Amino acid sequence: MVPTATARPRPRAAARFLAFAALALAAACGGGGDGPPPVPSAVSQADVGVALAGPAGGDVTVPVRVRVTAEGGRAVGGTPVTWAPNDGGRATPTTSTTDADGVARTTWTLGPGAGVQTMVASAGTAPARTQLMATAAAGRAATLRVQGDTVVGMVPGLTLQLRALVADRFGNPLDAAAVSWTSADDAVVAVDASGRLIARAPGATTVAATSDTARARLTVRVSSQAPLAVTRVAPDTLVPGGEVVVEGSGFVAGTGGGTELLVSGVRATLVELTPTRIRATVPATSALPCQATGAGTLTIRRDLGTGTVDSVRNAVAVPVAARRTLRVGENLTLLTADAARCTQLEGGSRYLVTVFNVEESGDRFAFGQLRGAPASAVPSATPCSRSARVPAPRAALQPLSDAARLAAARESAAEAAHGERLSWVRELARRAGSRLPGLRAA
Repeated sequence: MVPTATARPRPRAAARFLAFAALALAAACGGGGDGPPPVPSAVSQADVGVALAGPAGGDVTVPVRVRVTAEGGRAVGGTPVTWAPNDGGRATPTTSTTDADGVARTTWTLGPGAGVQTMVASAGTAPARTQLMATAAAGRAATLRVQGDTVVGMVPGLTLQLRALVADRFGNPLDAAAVSWTSADDAVVAVDASGRLIARAPGATTVAATSDTARARLTVRVSSQAPLAVTRVAPDTLVPGGEVVVEGSGFVAGTGGGTELLVSGVRATLVELTPTRIRATVPATSALPCQATGAGTLTIRRDLGTGTVDSVRNAVAVPVAARRTLRVGENLTLLTADAARCTQLEGGSRYLVTVFNVEESGDRFAFGQLRGAPASAVPSATPCSRSARVPAPRAALQPLSDAARLAAARESAAEAAHGERLSWVRELARRAGSRLPGLRAA
């Protein structure tokens, strides 16, 4: 029998076998491209806690980055991210690819409006997405205008407060913008740091307002018109529907301007108007607001026809309210709305005021307003029954003199008569009450 020799493998072939086995092991561990790619499940801002902000119409001043992850928080690299800004903004580029850490980047140019703006970043076919928010701030002052007309008319001694409206190039208001004011001729019109004009002498000049590079000009003309003033009002007590004469200075008339007279805020009808005298008809009682006698106002309002309006006010007596004086035990019944519209009970006494509705329809209501003097307080009312009694004073009673006993007897008799009168009024109200059974007085 011939012995057979065993062949030994060559070293180079063994090395190739080991390398192939290592590659196969690496592929089995997921490092190769044979396994399924990770699926994006979440998109989030990469820089947590970083506030995104920038000027309106400009770029966000910090990096705009998102991270794309799969289930379990594993970073997803090589996946496209789409950027969709709102509010007129734009992203450059609109689509970018995540790196090995799952991070994608873009440049966010904000829209023109100041305030909070948003942009949506999405990845995958599902897709996963997140919304980013950035604050757009108004830019530098670009426009300025002075509120009101471009030409202002004034008279010596008159003041007028101007207001500057400052905005950026997109029209976003800059309320806190610093504004400086100057007058081309302080002898005619002066202006202070707040924009308040002070007319000094007849003439014309220009007032300028400046904020950053924005600038506005205003022409101011000062006429020789006398300042508005009231020196005399006749009569002392105005009568609704009657005539009033006002003397003073600065009254004007004409197209585009003029003077009006108001009594307690209601316009009076002018009969005569000169620079120093106004004759007018006082509004009727029904047109005037309900107010206590002596609490009225007379206002002269002047319009110079150039956007400037000034006024002067005087306190006057206008007997709108019907003044009532009741003695102890007396009562007053007002059965119509006109009679009860505005009633003034004289001070120094206490009154019981009762309001009842005599309408026969259940859907009609009566309303009233009770007002007292500013210095007086309205006491709280406590409901009581017929059996309620007034508690006796804690202090010891002193003997009464004959005069005091007589006065007390008279007061007691007056109170008894007052009570009988109230009972009669209650019975009258019950009989004159609603015809509907559910609304009949008790």
